[in-house]
Amino acid sequence: MPLPQTLALVIATFLAAPPEPGPEPSDPPSTPSTPDPGKPDPAKKDAPPKDVLKIPVAYPHPLITEILYAVPSGDDGDANKDGTRHATGDEFVEIFNPHDRSINLRGYSLHDKSKGKKGAMQFIFPDCTLRPKQTAVVFNGYQANITGPVGDSQREPDQPSVKFAGALVFSMKNAKENIGLANAGDAVILVAPDGTPVEIVKWGKFNEKLTECRLVDEAPPVSKCSVQRRGLTGSFSAHTDIDGLSSSPGKFEASPPAAKPEAPKAKEPAAEPKKPEKPKK
Repeated sequence: MPLPQTLALVIATFLAAPPEPGPEPSDPPSTPSTPDPGKPDPAKKDAPPKDVLKIPVAYPHPLITEILYAVPSGDDGDANKDGTRHATGDEFVEIFNPHDRSINLRGYSLHDKSKGKKGAMQFIFPDCTLRPKQTAVVFNGYQANITGPVGDSQREPDQPSVKFAGALVFSMKNAKENIGLANAGDAVILVAPDGTPVEIVKWGKFNEKLTECRLVDEAPPVSKCSVQRRGLTGSFSAHTDIDGLSSSPGKFEASPPAAKPEAPKAKEPAAEPKKPEKPKK
């Protein structure tokens, strides 16, 4: 039976109307984000890595790492390995490139405390490249006959020296025995090509006023070995205290050697209990 016209109109209107919107879904609760281990944490971007050693000198300067001013007697004193020990000729200064970029040593110079005076010890590096973590060893050279690739103030060595742990080896070629380092008190000064002092290492009885320098190290007085920097950030120590050797020209460890553990102290035997004293009569 057909629906009345009015009822049919109402049903048609109801079906055509869109449904009322329901409540909007709420946002899911926020959870703290976990940093990606492969990416740096923004909150810690300014924190320096813990495993990076602080370099004592800025690029492009090298660093003095070992000095032999008190040449030991006997075979231990033959630091330049020419077969003869000499109190002056076997003296040396070692420098090290602590940076991750090469350094051109041209114009850098080494001096003793008498810098600028007549008879002073001095060496000026020629045009040469010191690779990252490489050393250069400068021997006094008086009456020395160093074999292998050896440079001087005019030219660099042909190649690194196998005898000296891959270091660049130079000789000052000093012609006088009194041009050298004083055992009782002296200093080695490393100067940049523009005349700026980079580092001073002094030792012993030393009362002279030195040129102002940002990095000043004091080495201990020794008589039978060199003094070497104990790791990149350490102070100078007697070489025998580091590894038992008198010197090690060309070989430098940026990380300090591990300290030897102290031997455990022997336990003292327990004291015997005292016997009770007999009563006096």
